[in-house]
Formats: sequence, C-alpha cells, structure tokens
Amino acid sequence: MTATPIVTVLMPVYNGTAHLAEAVEGVLAQTLRDFELIVVDDASTDDSAALVAAYADPRLRLVRNERNLGQAASLNRGLALARGPYVARVDQDDVSLPGRLERQRRLLDEASDVALVGTRFRAIAQAGRMTEPRGYRLADYGDFLGALLTGQSPVAHPTAMFRRDAVLAVGGYDATYAPADDVKLWIELARRRHEARVVPETLVLYREHPQQQSAARAALHREQWHRAHREFVADLCRAPADVLSLALRHDDALWRAGVSPHALVAAMRDLDRMLGTVRTTFALRPDEDAALRRHVARQVGRGVRLAARIPYCPAPLVRAVLFGLSPLRIPAVRRVLTPLARRARRRADVAGLALTRREVSR
Repeated sequence: MTATPIVTVLMPVYNGTAHLAEAVEGVLAQTLRDFELIVVDDASTDDSAALVAAYADPRLRLVRNERNLGQAASLNRGLALARGPYVARVDQDDVSLPGRLERQRRLLDEASDVALVGTRFRAIAQAGRMTEPRGYRLADYGDFLGALLTGQSPVAHPTAMFRRDAVLAVGGYDATYAPADDVKLWIELARRRHEARVVPETLVLYREHPQQQSAARAALHREQWHRAHREFVADLCRAPADVLSLALRHDDALWRAGVSPHALVAAMRDLDRMLGTVRTTFALRPDEDAALRRHVARQVGRGVRLAARIPYCPAPLVRAVLFGLSPLRIPAVRRVLTPLARRARRRADVAGLALTRREVSR
C-alpha cells in the first residue's frame, strides 16, 4: 500500500460480531489493492473490536470511540482520519464483492463532475434467501435531482463511494438528521451541482435483518428523511412546501390529512414554478431538464398538473377526472382496497375450510 491510498474504506461498527468477519474479508479481498480500511468501533460491548484487531493486514486501521456516538458521528471521525481522495462506505453486516472498489474508482477517475457513485446490490434476507438485483439508473444530473425531489434515495448508502473533499465541503454527515443522514448528504451534494452515478453491476450484498439500524429505527428514519425532503423542496420553491412534499413523495398522508383540492392545485402551481427555478438555478441542459420532469410526471402524473391550470369554475368534471386518475391516488386507492382484499381472502379461506369439512364428512 502506498503512503496515500487512492481509496479509504470506511466501516462503522457497533456490536457487529455476527457478520463482521465476512464484511471485513470482503474488503480485504478486493481486486483493487491500493486502499486503507478504517473501522470505527462505536464503543461496542461485544467482541467486535477484538475481532477486527486480530487481522494482521497493514491496510486495516481500528479506531475506538470512548463512548457511543452514533453512526453519523463515527463516520465523520473516520472521514477526518481518511487519507484517500475517494471514500467507500461499508456496513458491518454487508459483503463487498471483489471488483467493487475497482469499478467505482474507475468511474470517479473518468468523470470529474461525478462526486458520488453507488452500485446495484442484492439483499440477503433471513434464512439466506437473496433478492433480485436492485439499484437505480442515473444517466445524468437530472436523474439524480429528480430522484431526490420525488423522495427517493438513488444511491444505497452501503454501496456508496464519494469524493472526500466534496463531502467535507458540505460538512460531512449531519447527525441531526440521523438515521437518514445519508439522504441529507446526497441532497447537499445535489444542491452544489455534483453528479451521481450507479454502476450497473451487482457489487454489494446487503443483509436485511431486524437488528439493523434501518429496521430497528424505521419510524425515525422515515420522519428524518421526510424532514430533509420537505426542507429541500421548500428551499427550491422559496415557499412552504408541506403539501407539495407529500405529493412528490407519494405519501399517503396527503389524503389522511384531508388536503383540499384547492391546496393541491396551489401545490401543483408551486411545482411548475419550482421546476422553472431549478432549470435556471442549476443551469440544466435540455436532456437533464427532461429527465427531471420525467421523474416528476411519473410520481405526480401529468393530469393533475394539467388540472391545476384549469380555471376553477369551468369543467369541474374534467378537473375531477384528471385528479382522480393521478398516480397520487394510488396510496389512497391501495388503502381502500387492502382491507377489502383481506376480507375476501378470509371469506375464501372460510369457504375452503367448509368445503374441506364437507368432503371429509362424506
């Protein structure tokens, strides 16, 4: 390893002995050899630190927090110690496949305007069952910005590699948004016109289990994610954006909160103004602007935006139809249909049981 490695692999650990060895060995087996692995042990109470310390590989550095600081603070500590210009994230229970660092490093080398690179991944569920590959396709800045504005995280955090200087320039991870600090970081990178890409290969195996942070703190994660999104949209709208944020996220709360048609019409008008502001502020190329608008149209629907342009008095039926056919209605329709489907299944089960008993009695 050179004095200054090209990649710093950053792994925060807290009581991770169950899968930690597999995660560490996945990094050490990378085809790219010029890296350092910084493991930040966040005051674990199990044998995690001892397990990591047992590795004799000189590329591995173990740092221990005296008290539990949380993942965001541990990541920021690792960033301060990182020597590589590129930083790759790895979680304590995930597996990086051998070519991961090499493919991501190559993309960052070739595209100076790209600051963030993810990969496709497969999730390992309980009992070892593996899902189909997942991951976004990011062709340009319009895709990156469009995904964020529609309430999505286009780069899975455990697959991320980013330019250290770009992340430090936006202040690193913001612990006040934990455990959604990764989404907040992607938003801050997008604000500064940084590009993101996703390598179209499955290079990470992501483990899903009830103890992982995203599962154990799902409600808080959702709340903080929505907060970051709402603030982002409001900043681009230059106006309060509660209703528009709900609409762009396809959040069922839009209908549970009893949002009036008037408020939704106003939000759609804010959306049109916002898209114009975004195009100017970020100097979007025509293809980037088209990609951004595709994301928005897919989430909100063209009909509901057209309905917002129809005067209030004429064509009330047309307005109602256009609103009713909007993708925004999908969560509300699902909420109505789900209990009906459950009731139908229960009746089918009861009927099936009665038929079985009749057959047995014969």
